[in-house]
Amino acid sequence: MLTLGVMMIAIILPAAGLAWEKEAGTIDQLLVMPFRPWELMAAKVLPTFVVSLASLALALWVPWWFAVPIRGSLLLFFALSALFLASGCGLGLLWGTVAENLQQALLLSFFTLLPVMVISGVIVPVESMPRPIQLLSRLSPLTYYLEIGLGIFLKGVGLEALWPQTLAMAGLGVGLFGLGIGRFGRSMR
Repeated sequence: MLTLGVMMIAIILPAAGLAWEKEAGTIDQLLVMPFRPWELMAAKVLPTFVVSLASLALALWVPWWFAVPIRGSLLLFFALSALFLASGCGLGLLWGTVAENLQQALLLSFFTLLPVMVISGVIVPVESMPRPIQLLSRLSPLTYYLEIGLGIFLKGVGLEALWPQTLAMAGLGVGLFGLGIGRFGRSMR
């Protein structure tokens, strides 16, 4: 549930922020200001990083409260969570630039979150899904982030065991973030 919460925040906040700016007409005011597109994008993404990591830190009180042992490194978990946030923020930027208003951005976000949640193993283990769905789940960064979270929290493994998941998640994250930034840059011209 922690992994899903992080993804929800990472997608919804940038998408809603950009769509609201469009709907309110303030994006046009921002475009005539002497900002470069990457500065405007950073202003939309960095607060999401901070809020997501802060909410993740707060959510870790739940295992502590119920005396659930965390076997691995919290520092590694936060570092890989920040890497995972790149894919969510990229998708949020993409949906925020595609949507014309806040309702469209939220609907796009939810229509993305639900299938990703189902195929990534949050609800049903990936191993028990049909083979085509298992292959499709490998296109979701949440699948790898879930494996990373379980590895760190329950097994206490480090990066030496999680590097394949980390590389796959980073590759997907860079791709999604690149798509979001590319679309954001084109829409700001």
